[in-house]
Amino acid sequence: MHERLLKLVGKKFNYLGNRWVLIEVMPENDSVVLQRDEPHRQIQSNRHGSPNRFSIETLTVKISSRDSDEEFSEEIGILLSGIIKS
Repeated sequence: MHERLLKLVGKKFNYLGNRWVLIEVMPENDSVVLQRDEPHRQIQSNRHGSPNRFSIETLTVKISSRDSDEEFSEEIGILLSGIIKS
């Protein structure tokens, strides 16, 4: 499953009402990382909790279903249904 998703790195998706780019597949965590494609920056805090800098929003999505490691999670299904054809 992870190998199939690796082919989608760099592709854009409509997901949860926003445009995202799949930037990384992490087999060790069974998840993918998405980065917001639109110019939207959020404030990132330092280790003391003080606002420190702006960063681009990212989102981590679980790959496998809770029921089976051989099936995609519902979240990945929703993500894949929103792929933007280039």
